[in-house]
Amino acid sequence: MEGVSCGQNNYCDVGGIVGWSEYKESAENEMISNCINKGDVISSYFRVGGIAGYSNQNFANCENEGSVQGKGVVGGIVGWWAKSGSITKCKNSGDISGEAEIGGLVGGISVQEMVQFMNSKNSGKVTGNERVGGLVGASFATIDEDLLYTCSNTGEIVCGGTKNEIYNKLNK
Repeated sequence: MEGVSCGQNNYCDVGGIVGWSEYKESAENEMISNCINKGDVISSYFRVGGIAGYSNQNFANCENEGSVQGKGVVGGIVGWWAKSGSITKCKNSGDISGEAEIGGLVGGISVQEMVQFMNSKNSGKVTGNERVGGLVGASFATIDEDLLYTCSNTGEIVCGGTKNEIYNKLNK
């Protein structure tokens, strides 16, 4: 991606399906579902995802097969997830890389409420320097660990600094 001018702090919201997706409280459908990205998503900015760069919607039956690369807040499904909701039956097999907040499914979760991951998996290599996890790079949320155990990471995790230990325990 060349010649792109982004807003404040280099948050550009780049995704394989949608860059930025936000629902309003009155919207009937608050879900991104049944989509697949097979292309590589490469950006020199923050908030980059195989499906969405930024979203406050639920995800179901989404799959990313392409490599996803960004400066930070990079995930196989979504870069920055601002939702108290769920990610269900989503898969990432692409390699994910960046500097910080790098996750096989989600780079960063901004809400401080309960989120759920169900029957989702990462098999891609996840590489970063800080806050790197097989499923989630960094999170302010409370994650429902009972449902989290229905998920798996089989991808290699390469980290030059702080790994997200909670979500790396799920390596199977």
